Amino acid sequence: MEDLVRADEDWPEYRSNLTRMPGGWNIMERKLFERLGTGSVPAWQKAALHCWAHIDRRGHCPMPKGKLTELLGKNSDVDTRKVVRQAVKNGWLADGSNDRCLIAPYGVEFKAGNYKLRSTCEFH
Repeated sequence: MEDLVRADEDWPEYRSNLTRMPGGWNIMERKLFERLGTGSVPAWQKAALHCWAHIDRRGHCPMPKGKLTELLGKNSDVDTRKVVRQAVKNGWLADGSNDRCLIAPYGVEFKAGNYKLRSTCEFH
């Protein structure tokens, strides 16, 4: 354990406000979520990561009918709704999410400068 390096002791700039986001925020590229959503992750995580990669400025990810079912490789919209409910239960999607519009949970936001938010979408 003596070999471990402590970033805050060995690199003072690690503690500076120039190397971290204020308020506990991180910024991640949408393509990261797309990449994480491929492969052998559970369907509920794929749904959430798709939402995080494609949310709009309201935090919603509206989709055409059947699109999420196709993305998840499910046989029916009923199966897809079960996946969405699991993602909500696990906290990766917000209440109100459905197979036509996924809603990002609090803390996952689209930030691109000043804009006006609409409170609802066509599915909510």
